[in-house]
Amino acid sequence: MKGPLTVDLALHDFGAAEPAILRIVSLWQDIDWFEPPTQPSAIGHAHLLGHQHLGHRHAPEHFAARIDVEHRHGGWPEFVALCHRVRQPGAFDWKLGPLKSLLGAHDRRCQFSLSAAAPRYLREGVEFDYRHLLIMPCNGSFVWGYLCPTLDLERLGDAVAESARFYLSYAQGDALDAIQWQLAEPGSPVDSNPFLPLLHGYASGYYPFALSETQFVLFHFTPPSTPVCETP
Repeated sequence: MKGPLTVDLALHDFGAAEPAILRIVSLWQDIDWFEPPTQPSAIGHAHLLGHQHLGHRHAPEHFAARIDVEHRHGGWPEFVALCHRVRQPGAFDWKLGPLKSLLGAHDRRCQFSLSAAAPRYLREGVEFDYRHLLIMPCNGSFVWGYLCPTLDLERLGDAVAESARFYLSYAQGDALDAIQWQLAEPGSPVDSNPFLPLLHGYASGYYPFALSETQFVLFHFTPPSTPVCETP
């Protein structure tokens, strides 16, 4: 499942970080969401381990040297169940825990503030619609725009569409964090970006769910990934 992005990167000037950001956004845009994998499970596993390795290098207090990865496959019911599991009250919060800590520590090391730097990323004299900005002004500061692709999720039914939207927003955070990493350190090789392996994993058709700092489920879809809607 693919769809266009609403952002227009031509409205921005990211300076030395621009080649890396264009590569990140191109990879993100090319992901075929919620489809069976295009690569063997060993590739999806390697991408998750690659992310963990880079995270451990930068923030060993949040990223264990070794993790347990359980491979699961199935259709929408299994995927929805995993989405519900990681959103239960008290569940381990991978995105707002270790991943945000990793990004924040990197910003501090690089003395980088997105809000402070953001004005220089908007091209001067260009008319724009806020819907097309990747970084937009908001109440005297700057926030990220919407990077999720436009997908026809309604055809999946309300319950499935809700979980699909949740996971897209979940994964969008990784893409935005990958971009912020490059903005904070424009000269760093994009392949050393710890968020990039997560995007490669999605592109290969593998969807990680973190149950704790050391326990992960790596899910992939098996055909068909779209439920049959029966007429009552």
